[in-house]
Amino acid sequence: MGIILRGQKGSALTYEELDGNLEQFYISSSLSSNGRILSLFTSGGVDTVTFPPDDTLQSITDNGNTTTNSITTLSFIKSGSTSDDILLGDGSTTSLSGIGGSTDTGSLLTTASVNLNEITFTKGDSSTFAITVDTGSANPTTDNISITVKNVWTGTIAKGTPCYITGSGTSGNVAGVVPADAGDTSIMPAGVVLGEELTNVGDEGVGILSGFIAGVDTSLFNSGDSIYVDVGGGYTNTKPTGSALIQKLGNVEKVDAVAGSGVITGAGRSNDLPNIQQGYIWVGDSDGVPVAVSTGSLGIETQIFVTGSGIDSIQLNNTYTSIASGRNAFAGGGQFITASGERSTAVGGQTNKALGDFSTTLGGSGNTAVSGASSILGGEDNTTDGDYASIIGGSTHTGSGDYSFIGGGLENSTIGPKSAIIGGSGAEINATGSAILGGSNNTIVVNGNQSSIIAGSNNTVEHPASSIIGGEDITTSRKFTTFAKSVFVTGSTGETAADFGGILQLSRRTTTPSASEEGMIIHSGSSGASNLYFYNGTSWVSLTGGI
Repeated sequence: MGIILRGQKGSALTYEELDGNLEQFYISSSLSSNGRILSLFTSGGVDTVTFPPDDTLQSITDNGNTTTNSITTLSFIKSGSTSDDILLGDGSTTSLSGIGGSTDTGSLLTTASVNLNEITFTKGDSSTFAITVDTGSANPTTDNISITVKNVWTGTIAKGTPCYITGSGTSGNVAGVVPADAGDTSIMPAGVVLGEELTNVGDEGVGILSGFIAGVDTSLFNSGDSIYVDVGGGYTNTKPTGSALIQKLGNVEKVDAVAGSGVITGAGRSNDLPNIQQGYIWVGDSDGVPVAVSTGSLGIETQIFVTGSGIDSIQLNNTYTSIASGRNAFAGGGQFITASGERSTAVGGQTNKALGDFSTTLGGSGNTAVSGASSILGGEDNTTDGDYASIIGGSTHTGSGDYSFIGGGLENSTIGPKSAIIGGSGAEINATGSAILGGSNNTIVVNGNQSSIIAGSNNTVEHPASSIIGGEDITTSRKFTTFAKSVFVTGSTGETAADFGGILQLSRRTTTPSASEEGMIIHSGSSGASNLYFYNGTSWVSLTGGI
């Protein structure tokens, strides 16, 4: 089979035809040990050339061969010669030592290699030469979707340039193109990527809609990079910013200044929302198309988060002052809000300050969270001086005790740690772990640990684990005691045997108290034989027969 050429075939060669051409070239050779058989190897087989044993008339006779050539003295071997000389007609001789001895294979082909449509051969003397086989295309682009385009720009358009499709002046027979520019909406989006250079105005060529492109400069990119239409024209691996349109063209495959390649997937459309101006949002119009609209036209105030003065802090850039000066702090909303503590938060309200590390103010007015991890939620002119202290609502409260809590009310103060005041006014706790619920001007002094006051007014607890229920102007006189102005045990005439209404029950004691006080009543005695006793200031009197 002979070599098939594109010119003879009239179309591009197939891979099978290229392989068949290669099989016709000799790639190596060898000579037999007797020097009479020369083997010429191809990729598809081997050809041999056999030399006769002697180039003499006797060898022809011995082998039964014939010759049609004239036999003259120029053809005879000199008899008795040891050098296999040829006897010439003039009686002189010439050597035939090359026949039957070593053969020069320097000009024979030994190896061949293929790179795309270029075949490189190596000869026996190590020299090389190459041939280029015309297959119609040097790149695997047979599956590309492309159209014929025409250069209607002012100069040369390089291969690989993303181009905007416009009129060509040829009645629609081909598409006119100019370089696309992400910064110019009038020549966006790119409809095609040029598959070849269009040197002059009016030149026509291939515009790739989708597929593969090779032979372009990708030296500034990395394999796999996304490629976009660039501002000013051309292509880039950096997504455009600002008001520029964003159109992804595809991805880089091979990185090379000359033989770079890539896959084209995004020609023909801006396939990303463009960047939007500060103070605008996307709003769908009646056709469902997103339109950039100023937030001012929506009747809302624009509040954009910006970087605060503190390290890694955030604050709202609104018409009022929000200051986040602490590290990792946040300040936003309201008026004159400050978050200066590390990792502090101040949100909403007016003139609120989160000064302590990890502190928080939320809403309200004039509130100040001074200590670490303290918090104020709403209210007015409240202050937390204690670590982990909390105030919710109310006005003019002071939470100075660590882990203390104030909920609502007016002018309440927790000085003791782990203390709590709920509602009421003018309450103050100096002891640890104590609580005041409602009432006014009630106080638990420093010795009143684990004590409580429920409602009432002007009551004072001075002993630990004591309580005051209601009443007014009551002061505790001993620990572990509950004080009340009066106690009324409720019930009704309709109580059943199973009900416990209208009952005052005293636990039974086995002895009388050592520090008895007049007016005390106890339940004492042995089980089943106990009685009520009343202390009259001198002795305990049994109530069995009445007082």
